[in-house]
Amino acid sequence: MNNLDKAVQAALLGPEIKKLKVFDHEFNVKPAYISKKDNQTVVNGQISHHLSYRLDDQVYYRFVKENGEVKNLEIKIDRGGWTKITAPIGAITAQYFGVPITPDLLSQIGQQLGTLTDGKWEYASEAIVAAIGLYVE
Repeated sequence: MNNLDKAVQAALLGPEIKKLKVFDHEFNVKPAYISKKDNQTVVNGQISHHLSYRLDDQVYYRFVKENGEVKNLEIKIDRGGWTKITAPIGAITAQYFGVPITPDLLSQIGQQLGTLTDGKWEYASEAIVAAIGLYVE
């Protein structure tokens, strides 16, 4: 069984699997909440992008599968990593020097630092969600 299949199994059947490497990134995949009504299956889940020595990035997903088709896909990312570290430091520094800085700019700086150190990982989490969508009944 490959790691993408293991991620799907963890999401659909449990238990949670930790530090699972998918496309060169480590993820913690938690069991999804699945509810069925008539011909609709609603899936709500969470995947953590595992980061060493920093808060993990959290990926929350939700979709409806109806008649074999995935609909209303929502993916929300709560950034951990460098964003959580740079935001308070950047805000304090900006205030000290009297430089106006927005929360969005602080978030962008954190994301760019994360990309430099961790690479792009979002596509790997999206692949996990897509695979879950394919296999859920």
